[in-house]
Amino acid sequence: MTIVYRLVGYDKATERKHGEFAIPEERLAAVREIARILPADDGLGDYPLDDEQARTAARVLNVTIDCARLAYYVEPYDMPAAKNRA
Repeated sequence: MTIVYRLVGYDKATERKHGEFAIPEERLAAVREIARILPADDGLGDYPLDDEQARTAARVLNVTIDCARLAYYVEPYDMPAAKNRA
């Protein structure tokens, strides 16, 4: 099992998922630190970010986000085995 992480935005009014950004392996340690994800964490949870954390993570990822409208989380995903071979 390979865990990958994404920065995911949810509409604050509807709570619907609005978009996501992949977190590249080379930037994962920085984003995990921003989100205060412990090194021993096994990827079994979503991590809510306050606006400051979200903006900092967005700078690390070089992406544009909208904290006024969206709430952001760092979310782990299990990458299917087929994608691991690609």
